[in-house]
Amino acid sequence: MATPTDPHGADADGIDIASASFRLDELRRRSEERTAELREIAAALPAVVGRRAMLRSLVGDTLANPNKAEIARRGLGRARRVPRQALNAVIARLRRRPVGP
Repeated sequence: MATPTDPHGADADGIDIASASFRLDELRRRSEERTAELREIAAALPAVVGRRAMLRSLVGDTLANPNKAEIARRGLGRARRVPRQALNAVIARLRRRPVGP
């Protein structure tokens, strides 16, 4: 539903249209700057990381981290969930199978 504007550039709710438009343009410009920065960062990253390099980096980061107990707890928690998730995936696949010849 369109709201009528007064001759001073404010709509019926008292919002200044010019300042809102300026603010939106400013937000759009900042967003484009951030997008450009992220693209530069992504271009600087290696396209592919090998499994060994990734594991070596993971172990190095873990050993350098002062909160090793929390990392171990999270890892064990995830490891406990994997068999259950695999079983649920198998059950879901069996349920989707058509019955009959």
